[in-house]
Amino acid sequence: FGAAGEASDIDAYDSEIAAADEGIGTIVRQVQSQRPGAVVIVTADHGEEFGEHGGRYHGTTVYEEQARVPLVVVGPGVAPQRVHAVAQTIDLLPTVISALGIPRPARLRGRDLGPILAKKPGFEADPGLAFAETDEYTLLAKGDLRLVCARRANACNLYDRASDPSEHRSLSA
Repeated sequence: FGAAGEASDIDAYDSEIAAADEGIGTIVRQVQSQRPGAVVIVTADHGEEFGEHGGRYHGTTVYEEQARVPLVVVGPGVAPQRVHAVAQTIDLLPTVISALGIPRPARLRGRDLGPILAKKPGFEADPGLAFAETDEYTLLAKGDLRLVCARRANACNLYDRASDPSEHRSLSA
């Protein structure tokens, strides 16, 4: 709590996440009770930064705190798990059409996350690939590696989130 007794921005954000999590749980339970076998997919379009890399809220940088979002998939054949592979929202359509048995259009971008969701043999070997950008930054992520480029400065930094989860020690040298 701040000096005036008000919750900090982070506390307020954490409270919003807890409320959203509770609401998602309620929706999933209602859908499952009324439509057994239905699939529910929930995601978001951005995270929030509270100064970790000089940005505030969202849309200012592409570091993990802004680029990482939840992806919740509940349904038959989906193993309860926490997956660490990189994924993008463009992976959702290929995943859904594959699950429905619809042939994949040749020009469809993204990958089928089905093997990861079902924990099929070899799913751990797919580190995933993601791209994100703001007006000033570009991110290329693969597994634990994050290449963050500041376009105006014409400079990039490479981070390994396995050894540096806060993305403060560049390996680019």
